[in-house]
Amino acid sequence: MLLCYVYLFSVCQEAQCAEPLTISATGSLRVDVQGKDSKEDQVVVRFSADTEKALCVPLNNPIRLSLFTETRYNYEPAQWSRVEVGCEAGYRLCTWLYAGESIQYALLECEPDTLEAETRLLGLLPIGKSFFGCNRLNLYCFEEWTFGFRRGQATRNEVGVGCSASLTEHATVALGWRHVDRIHDFDSDQIECSIRYVF
Repeated sequence: MLLCYVYLFSVCQEAQCAEPLTISATGSLRVDVQGKDSKEDQVVVRFSADTEKALCVPLNNPIRLSLFTETRYNYEPAQWSRVEVGCEAGYRLCTWLYAGESIQYALLECEPDTLEAETRLLGLLPIGKSFFGCNRLNLYCFEEWTFGFRRGQATRNEVGVGCSASLTEHATVALGWRHVDRIHDFDSDQIECSIRYVF
């Protein structure tokens, strides 16, 4: 599967309908609201480099390609929980629905490191163009399903909903709720606030 992503990136270098590379950084604060012993309050930092390419395939929209790294830090207890490095290929199925598949290597605090595949669905529904100084308001929902190759089974399923607002052309803030199902371990419900900046 990793070779498929390498092939996609190599093909993109030869594509004529190439969009410029977009570099972005996202910082998130996730607060566990379940109040159980296994709380997971986190600070999450993600960097990504994205581009969209029109490949030689019969698709209406270009393929979105992304290289990313994500770090999750638990602040109670204070420790790194996971660091991910990977790549994602995705496609906008319609104006409001995106589907992506990523392959990533995860360095874990409490388990051996592992190679993972993650399937992502993201729905984005515009609800306004101007509100309290924000340029665009959107409702969003998502599902992220993770398969761990070391275990040979699904390890996480994360779903969430929320609202995002564009403060400027480069900055977007979001507030939402996220449910983390670890499938073979405890669950978490988190309130998440984040800011994303596109350079």
